[in-house]
Amino acid sequence: MVSFCGCNHHKSGVCYQKIYVGIVPNTFDLKGRFYPLIFAGDAPNRTAGDDESTSKKCYRGTLDHNLVKGKIVLCDGENGYGAYFAGAVGVILQSRPVADVLDPLPMPASCLGLDSGNSIYYYINSTRNPTATIFKSIEGIDTLSPYVPSFPSRGPNPVTPNILKPDIAAPGVSILAAFPSIAPV
Repeated sequence: MVSFCGCNHHKSGVCYQKIYVGIVPNTFDLKGRFYPLIFAGDAPNRTAGDDESTSKKCYRGTLDHNLVKGKIVLCDGENGYGAYFAGAVGVILQSRPVADVLDPLPMPASCLGLDSGNSIYYYINSTRNPTATIFKSIEGIDTLSPYVPSFPSRGPNPVTPNILKPDIAAPGVSILAAFPSIAPV
């Protein structure tokens, strides 16, 4: 479980704080420090010919390094590698299509649904200096596990109903196994 937290003085002078729960495994710890928050569409790499329609997806090379360096970037795309290579501190993804296949990113990250992403986008545009932090994932107990992800064949077979699928069910999605302590995932 990953949480996103944004706080700053709204233009009305009222400070508010909200925590969103994301679904990307995040092994990085920002230690609760707040960083400036920017929407990727507001930081296109114009020297490379990019505009808001390409930069908002956070593809590699589409973001202006000077605008995103040291900030947390809200992306409309499926991965945040463009933000990573542009020097961002972290990335918040919205609109990833499959929620049960989420690879860890090489930086603090969270993946939220469109409703939460839209709320954050509104926060960015209605606040003078929006800030955010991304918390390290915590292990939670999933009462529904184990479960079969969305992509394998599910039974019974419509042609031969007495053949059940999958033949074998084993863990394999978002498994965080052992890793060296000197190199976080």
